[in-house]
Amino acid sequence: MEFFDYRTAFDGFGQQGARYAPDAFLKAVKRQLDQTQLSKVQKSVEILRFDSESLWDELSRPYFKIWPEVIPLLTNVSIDVPANLLRLPFPAFVLRLPTKNNPLIAPKGHQVQSILAIEQAEADEKPVIVLWIDIGETEPQGSPMLHWSKLDCGLNRTIEEAFGGPMMPDLPGIAISDQLKRDCLRLAVSICFLSTGMDRLIEPDVLSKDLAAYTAARQTNDERRIRNIEQRAIRRGKNGWNVGQHERLRHLISRPNDSDSSGTRGPLSYQHQRRAHFRTTACSKVVFVRQATIRPDLPPPEHSPGYAVQ
Repeated sequence: MEFFDYRTAFDGFGQQGARYAPDAFLKAVKRQLDQTQLSKVQKSVEILRFDSESLWDELSRPYFKIWPEVIPLLTNVSIDVPANLLRLPFPAFVLRLPTKNNPLIAPKGHQVQSILAIEQAEADEKPVIVLWIDIGETEPQGSPMLHWSKLDCGLNRTIEEAFGGPMMPDLPGIAISDQLKRDCLRLAVSICFLSTGMDRLIEPDVLSKDLAAYTAARQTNDERRIRNIEQRAIRRGKNGWNVGQHERLRHLISRPNDSDSSGTRGPLSYQHQRRAHFRTTACSKVVFVRQATIRPDLPPPEHSPGYAVQ
């Protein structure tokens, strides 16, 4: 499976023959921004982007490769947990989307290729996540043209409630919908909880030659062998993780407005899907609960009277 990578502005300029060290490039870009006619808000947004990319580079570019089978699950999952429980695995990290079977489609034949997520500190200490979304647009000089989205959780509401808030206005380029921005935010927040909770959906991205040995080591709980293989991958520049590599979701994926119950009182007449969700335990730990079929011994709802089989 091939995945898009995130290209920083420095990467884009570098392909055009720019000869800057990363620090010098960042200073030069900020000087150029001061000389433009952009508004103060636009300048601050652009500076935030360059600072975010610089931070990600300093962290050795951590990434998560999102396999296509789990994208519908994680963009529809319920995250009705307190915002103050949200923790990022890194101050900056990238989500890499698959080049094929990617359901996150943008206008004019584009698709979401990668997402840079950062944690932004606010003066009132409200948790905020900012995303830089790459759909494949580029500036004339080769630098990626990104879209942005921001989740302002607030201190006294759940993350699910925050998803209902207004999205940030789009930057120049192809406009993407608020729904697509929310899908990207829900995906990023899901990765935060999955990675900090050590869920089995997430596995280190090891070298191809080590994959069989790594699988065998996991099966036998050979911690020393596991650690050696993971460290070798990091030394070779693979500072990343796979999300859903071994998941094969063959059941229906429920939408956010689907009911988690039959909607009726009394005995159930049909089986139904319980939506995947994150929940908070008594000790304030957030756990991921996979989608499941409730009462699989009952007939599915399409067998109900009056349902026309296509």
